[in-house]
Amino acid sequence: MSACSQNFGRYALNPDIKAQNAFDVILSSRSRWANRHRRRWRELPAVTWEKDKPRDSVIEERLQAQFERDIHDGLRGGDLYAWGCKHQLQSSQPMKLIKENEWDVICINFTFRPWNSAYYVSGNCEGQLAFTQLLFCRRQIFKKFPITWLK
Repeated sequence: MSACSQNFGRYALNPDIKAQNAFDVILSSRSRWANRHRRRWRELPAVTWEKDKPRDSVIEERLQAQFERDIHDGLRGGDLYAWGCKHQLQSSQPMKLIKENEWDVICINFTFRPWNSAYYVSGNCEGQLAFTQLLFCRRQIFKKFPITWLK
């Protein structure tokens, strides 16, 4: 078991997939979650500047925004766990489990780089990096956002 592993119930959760890699797989055509939402894209909340964009672009942007909301809800509610390094300008911090209550003031935004990072969304630090090198547990993230494994 690695230093970052956490025991939850009968099995350990290991930080073993980068946030961006999980994002790419979950929004791909292999994802049951994404395919279900693509079929119902008109029911998803609108994003900015939609009328000037092609339909495929609107669908992908709505899907991405829904994924960000769903993942944030899971992190805040304790259904998902993420690990990251606290961002500090002068030193690198060790990787740690990001607690549920920390997600009240931070979020992951997959439209900004670096994608494996979380940003402050309120308070004095709004828009600044909070955590870098975000990782999820592959087992947990793909349970919440199921994909179809190709053979």
